[in-house]
Amino acid sequence: MKSVFNSAAVRSDGDWVYMKDIDQKKIQQWNGSFTLSGHHSFMDQLKFIPADEMNCRLDSHQDLISVVEEELKALHRFLVRPFIFILTDVEGVTLSLNGPETVIAMLKEHNVKVGSLFDMKHAGINAVSVAMETDTIAVVRGEEHHLRLFAGWSCICAPIHINGEIKGYLDMSLSVNEDITYIIPLLQQLIDRVKGRWPDPELRKQAIFQAFDKCGLTKREKEIGYLWMHNHSAFEIAEMLYIAPGTVKNTLKNVYKKSNVSDKGDFIIKFYLWNDMDGST
Repeated sequence: MKSVFNSAAVRSDGDWVYMKDIDQKKIQQWNGSFTLSGHHSFMDQLKFIPADEMNCRLDSHQDLISVVEEELKALHRFLVRPFIFILTDVEGVTLSLNGPETVIAMLKEHNVKVGSLFDMKHAGINAVSVAMETDTIAVVRGEEHHLRLFAGWSCICAPIHINGEIKGYLDMSLSVNEDITYIIPLLQQLIDRVKGRWPDPELRKQAIFQAFDKCGLTKREKEIGYLWMHNHSAFEIAEMLYIAPGTVKNTLKNVYKKSNVSDKGDFIIKFYLWNDMDGST
């Protein structure tokens, strides 16, 4: 893995870096940047940018936001543990938040919302800021955060590299008491799916249809299966394809049988979450 630091500055485990791997001199620099900005660890309100400027940022990043949110929409229903997903631009400005409504509401009380700043200067050491500084997947856990506001979280953040350019950063956060060993590969898969659909989501659809072909699905079964995978209800699919809801349900039974799955969760995992497109799933 290539890093913006030399080997004495950062040691990483595979394609990610833990705080224990970062040279203390670098951490001291980050501490100084945070302190000089006038902030402190007990600050319970994040800084954010004005609404007018934020609207412009949202407009300019709409493609990224749409692709990430569509991927998360399909993934969320099959996550057992409560996650918070934070998408930022290259400057660490929050573009979107996803997660349980109660947690999102709590975070908003601390100005953790669209427009919040997660860069090192404004929020200190956190997974987003460390990923920005190291240009790799960063893991920051519990008390390692500068802000005590995030002391109860384990956070993993990855840069979104597309065509040799960083488009933004995606953070996954969960309780510090949870095991995070499986989160890094999950986040890597998520980033890969985002990259696979950029800039044309149609490319991802074509890849999924190719996987459907290997199971012998008919054209109609592929159309219905693809919409079902993207969380449309049987009634919605019926309206979109101008067929009866009963036809959709019967077709899905055939899709499950041909795909050798028993429910929607297995179906999505097979073709959407972990499918490597080589017929091995």
